[in-house]
Amino acid sequence: MSATPSTPQDEGNDPSSAFINISSSSSACTFHHSELSPQHNSSKSINNELCEQIVIDLSLLDTFRFSEPAFINKILHEFKSGKKLKCILEKKKTNSLTPPKEYYFVLDDDETFVEVKDSRKKESKLHIFLRDIKQLFATEATVKGAKALGVTKLFSKKTSPSDSGSGFVIVFGQKEDQVTVYCDSNSEFNECICVFNYLIRESRISYDRDPTKLLILKHWMKADANNDGQLDYKEVVKLCQKLNIDMSSKSMKQKYKQFDTDGSGYIEYQEFVEFYKSMMRRPEIESTIFAKYSKKHQLVLAPQFFEFIQSQQEEDDIKTEQDAEKLMLQHGAIKTDMGLGLTSYDFTRFLFSSSNSILKSDFKKLHQDMTLPLSHYYISSSHNTYLTGHQLKGESSVEKYKEVLLTGCRCVELDCWDGKEEPIIFHGHTLVSKIKFRDVIQTIAENAFKASEYPVILSLEVHCSEPQQEMMAKIMVQIFGDALYLPPPESITSYPSPHELRRKILLKGKRLVSGSDDDDEGGDSDDDEEDSATTTTTTTTTTTTTNSTEPSTPSSSKEKPSSKKEKDSKTKKKVAKALSDIIALCAVSFKGEFAEPCWKMHSFSEGKLEKLLKKDPEAIIKYNKNHISRIYPKGTRISSSNYNPMIGWALGCQMVALNYQTYDEHMRFNEVMFEENGKCGYVLKPDFLRLEGVQASPFAVGSSPVLSIVFSIVCGEQLPKPGMADRGEIVDPFVRLQVLGIPQDEYDEKSESVTDNGFNPVFNKRFAFNITCPELAVIRISVYDKNRTADEFLCENYLPVKKLKRGCRSIPMLDQYAKPIDGCVLFGELRMRELRKSLSDKSSTTPTTLSETKIPSELDSSVTSIGNVPTPGTPIQPPQSDKNQQVSFFDMLEEESASNNQQQ
Repeated sequence: MSATPSTPQDEGNDPSSAFINISSSSSACTFHHSELSPQHNSSKSINNELCEQIVIDLSLLDTFRFSEPAFINKILHEFKSGKKLKCILEKKKTNSLTPPKEYYFVLDDDETFVEVKDSRKKESKLHIFLRDIKQLFATEATVKGAKALGVTKLFSKKTSPSDSGSGFVIVFGQKEDQVTVYCDSNSEFNECICVFNYLIRESRISYDRDPTKLLILKHWMKADANNDGQLDYKEVVKLCQKLNIDMSSKSMKQKYKQFDTDGSGYIEYQEFVEFYKSMMRRPEIESTIFAKYSKKHQLVLAPQFFEFIQSQQEEDDIKTEQDAEKLMLQHGAIKTDMGLGLTSYDFTRFLFSSSNSILKSDFKKLHQDMTLPLSHYYISSSHNTYLTGHQLKGESSVEKYKEVLLTGCRCVELDCWDGKEEPIIFHGHTLVSKIKFRDVIQTIAENAFKASEYPVILSLEVHCSEPQQEMMAKIMVQIFGDALYLPPPESITSYPSPHELRRKILLKGKRLVSGSDDDDEGGDSDDDEEDSATTTTTTTTTTTTTNSTEPSTPSSSKEKPSSKKEKDSKTKKKVAKALSDIIALCAVSFKGEFAEPCWKMHSFSEGKLEKLLKKDPEAIIKYNKNHISRIYPKGTRISSSNYNPMIGWALGCQMVALNYQTYDEHMRFNEVMFEENGKCGYVLKPDFLRLEGVQASPFAVGSSPVLSIVFSIVCGEQLPKPGMADRGEIVDPFVRLQVLGIPQDEYDEKSESVTDNGFNPVFNKRFAFNITCPELAVIRISVYDKNRTADEFLCENYLPVKKLKRGCRSIPMLDQYAKPIDGCVLFGELRMRELRKSLSDKSSTTPTTLSETKIPSELDSSVTSIGNVPTPGTPIQPPQSDKNQQVSFFDMLEEESASNNQQQ
């Protein structure tokens, strides 16, 4: 029998296969150096510089080089033999803790996964695939942390009581489960972190070259339920059902017999590898594009591969045949008398790999000019940041500020009210819990610049008395120190740049009128808007004495709403000079005319913005070229739902604030916008929304398209079941393609469903549409399971148009929380033809008037739907490449299909 990897028990059936501190956490892949105890750097057992280097964002590991291979090899040997570490395991089903135990962490020979075994090395508790590790972070551990958990007996008597912070948490898997490990010493901590960082880096390199290898191993380990190192017929049938493979009993038995090469009645691991690979063949690719470039050699040789990359893919990164050969070697190329070559299997795997992704490689890197005025950028912004859920009865949390800032968000909101001793933060006039203003400021100071060095803006909604406003100012000056950006001179004509404001904190709020200590500018508080849910509650009068009380919450829903005049007279408060002096962005109420000078800014609810859009969108666009505006959800969204941020972005609004606590389609859209430019929280606006003298309205009717696109979705691989379930019927998938962007670019179409095939469905669906504003257009590709009652979501991805590559490309698919799904990918062909340079290029634009404005369908009750209708004279047609050699892969498929039909 061939050697097989050890097999875990089915996690779903084993109540002990649970982990410490199991929870859903932030998706940020970061090990924050600032969270470590300084003692960690004092260990003399390893190189201190090495420790400094490894405590980094895991996404940067491919740039890391370990300077002490002998040290790494020593620790690797220990892990392969079984490294004894201290853990507490929590049962998933009962959510209870097991007694404190020591476990062996055993690294497999191929350095693919770590198996956690009991102290006798017999029972397997769980497997941690190194490629699936999302995050490492330090935690308070050893004596200090153990005392809190009552597990001090686990630790050595030599451990110092002050020796804290020597534990770490591993976040891994689709559900982001967590395992907390406690270390006896700083030396043990450093050894573990070094080796895990090394293994994570190497596993990612290996996975990128051959993701199928790890995928096959995972499926094998789950299929071999009884852990006997072989699969019987029933286990293979069960696996195929899980993988959405529909095969008749006769065909399945023939397939099983074909790969049971020794006739033992069982399939062993190497036989399973060949079985799985046979299921992953793509005849539609082998008979078309592979046949074209293999030249009947049964191999795609280096010259033909280079031709494919240049002509079909229009790839700029591969400039020479030598570059092409390097890429081939990464994807299993074999050496022959004719040179390097890719078999049909390896060529197909390359097409489906991340090396052939549809997204440009620089998409998520910091690449934009950061030296322009602040008003030239979209700024990632959060609304009611402190809330964890419902707007009226949810919980407030200091931790939400840390969580949001670590995603790269650069504008957070603080609703400030009088507390018994110091200011507090909560959603006024509601049942929402309260948190201390000081604690929030401290958390912001500690986390503001971990994810991004660019400025953080605090949107202050101040409802405090003057004495507590002075406390607010004192607290912020004390905690922020030099990081607090003081107001610029009132004579400035434009904002400083994000580059100039690096590691600075800007305050947005009300200011005193210049030259007066007694009056204020008037604010733009969210609660002042006419569509706020809290305006119908009882008005709260707050005294201005030092011993002020907290505002009361509404006692009855039957109380009559206060008139706006009455509300203003009771809630309008003077701005304390100490607070006014540190406000950098002066918030002023919008009274029908846009504010001047540039340092004054407006905030609008989504409802107010809709009215302004219908009235004069060009005026808003002009204002936002040199001023900053903030948009926030209307108050009636009490469940913390979100609105479409595209409306604000298309008008040039910089801060379009969303409820980060609600991960819906609009929040996902926002996430996609700010994934660009290194997730730094700042994205440069299109030219026509920021440059003076460049005029174009995204809402003008009659604008000629900029791009003509034909996007053909050919096939898919390893689609999940609804809800990522292991059991259930085999899916009947179909593809839905939407264009999200300005109204004129909206598009929505579906393919036909494929019956009983989620493993390798063929869709052969061509989508054709025009794009008028590529800078703001995003293609959402989603896959659903066709059902009689309601279609069920399977997977999706959001693809910014300006970051797409032409040619035959792989499209990695994500779950509903934007997490990658192992092996799940669509394959398609994208062809684009540029019709003009940009929306502001008037060379082929039909003249428009200010009254010719296209309102988004969701805001216009007279519009039932908006299709992507081409401008007269510009029909949608398959784009022609500038390179004469390119042949449409989709056309080749259609010709192949037509030929087969004729033969039949």
